[in-house]
Amino acid sequence: MPCGIMDQYISVFGARTSAVEIDCRSLGHRLVKLPDRHHFHRGQHHGEARPLRSAYATVCANARPRWKAIAAVYPDVKSLRDVSPEQFAGVAARLPLVARRARIL
Repeated sequence: MPCGIMDQYISVFGARTSAVEIDCRSLGHRLVKLPDRHHFHRGQHHGEARPLRSAYATVCANARPRWKAIAAVYPDVKSLRDVSPEQFAGVAARLPLVARRARIL
């Protein structure tokens, strides 16, 4: 089952007053302080979040072809996060649909 690491990270490193920024390549993280008005606890049980979580596999499946199309032009690109603004601009003109959808992700 395709799934991410967010639940595990939030369970271990989460704090009520912060968001957790996760680097999925290095598996590093840092806490990002939230403004007071954003402090909340939804009280949502894990099972209630499943419809949102099922989108993970769809997002991954949609990102893969965009990465492959960009990597065909720039072989050093190992994931979408590797694309520099200059590379993205170069690909956008040649692959407009790929670029538009990659920008959304």
